Amino acid sequence: MSALEKYLKEIYYIPSNPASFSGPDKLYNYIQKDGQFKISKYKIRKWLQSQEPYSLQRPLRRPQNRTEIVVAGIDDQWSADLMDMHYRHGTCRSEKGNEEAIRLSTYFSRPHSGMLKKQYHFRFKLGDRVRLTYLRNIFSREYDEKWTGEVFTISGRFWRSMTPLYRIKDYHGKEISGSYYQFELQRINVKDNSLWKIEKVIKTKGRGPYKQYYIKWLKNSWVKASDVKDFQSH
Repeated sequence: MSALEKYLKEIYYIPSNPASFSGPDKLYNYIQKDGQFKISKYKIRKWLQSQEPYSLQRPLRRPQNRTEIVVAGIDDQWSADLMDMHYRHGTCRSEKGNEEAIRLSTYFSRPHSGMLKKQYHFRFKLGDRVRLTYLRNIFSREYDEKWTGEVFTISGRFWRSMTPLYRIKDYHGKEISGSYYQFELQRINVKDNSLWKIEKVIKTKGRGPYKQYYIKWLKNSWVKASDVKDFQSH
């Protein structure tokens, strides 16, 4: 463990510290005032992504944009609500009953700020490790976990009604049905050699270097005894 890693853990995991279990902004401001290390907010955010307490309790923000209307293509369906602010209506020739259609045609035929193309980007890349948000209800408490302990991988991404959607798969490569909004996923920093929590060892088999444990976690499976570490003995 590096000196910086030890320093960050002492700040984050000691409850008496004013920046303990906080977000990247508060942690960054505390480190700047302390002056022992110089570290960017980006590196602090990346470090927090690898800390389980932060990723499980991170606040969830739900935006309002959702895929509610699906059309065949551009100009397949228009939705507009205009108000005519002109005093005189003789600027465009129209018949009785089609004034609104004339106004819409005139509005959409001229370039304006509302028709400029906006650059959209995906927040997550293919192969990113993410957590999935829990479905909240009125009885959920703030101290309840807001994100799944299980880690998923981004397996696909696409656009629908200018809204980014993602497909995910579990750690064993099995595709999860359905698609997910961007705000329903949280990127985390997990390495291939990261340690995973287990509930208990159900049974064992084999001897010596061939010894295996049948353990209970998200899914039961056989693993090598050398891959399991007892934190109580360290």
